[in-house]
Amino acid sequence: MSTTSSQVINLDPPSSPLADNIEDTAKALKKTKLKNNKKNSKIKIKPKLAELESASGRSIDSMYRNAYRTQLDLIRLADNKSNIMISINGLILSVIVTAWAMIKNHTEAIFFIPISIFILSSLFSMFFSVLAARPKKYCSSAQFDDFAKKKANLMFFYDQVSLSADEYVRAVDQACSSNEHIYNHMSRHIYRLGLVITSKFKLLNMAYSLFIYGLCISVLSFLLIEFNLIL
Repeated sequence: MSTTSSQVINLDPPSSPLADNIEDTAKALKKTKLKNNKKNSKIKIKPKLAELESASGRSIDSMYRNAYRTQLDLIRLADNKSNIMISINGLILSVIVTAWAMIKNHTEAIFFIPISIFILSSLFSMFFSVLAARPKKYCSSAQFDDFAKKKANLMFFYDQVSLSADEYVRAVDQACSSNEHIYNHMSRHIYRLGLVITSKFKLLNMAYSLFIYGLCISVLSFLLIEFNLIL
């Protein structure tokens, strides 16, 4: 008589080495794909950062370039205005002086008051115009260490000539070692140009004001004298 024993039947298919290899390969491919995605994301971020830095650098360069152009244009404008006032006043004075000899014996003495006022105003106007056009003299005793301490400016010619050629080259090399030093020298130079422009326009304002006030006062005084004489 045969005895029956209970047996557990395994329905899962038997594992084979080929299936294990396929599974391991799939896992490896998945890990490789994740790593590549991370690398690609880093690679995409780096160009964006580089583009932002480049755009920022271009904006700064454009700002300094426009500032320099504006300052130089204002200096040129001030010099042109000075030349205009010098020419006008010189012409007026030459005409008055030439005509003085012809009219002094045929004109009443009281009429010399407006003429004198106009001559004086033209003289002072020309004086301030010449001061505005005159190159300003600076006294600089900058040393080599002053450029590193930001007490002198490499772009200002009076500070440059106080150094020897070798010292100037070394100072330029130090300044070019970082963008911060370069921007510092450029900012100081723009500020110095602003001081020059301010001085020129103050003198020009005085020159134009003297010319206008002198012209108005001399004309009014001449009309008052003429009106009183008629009465």
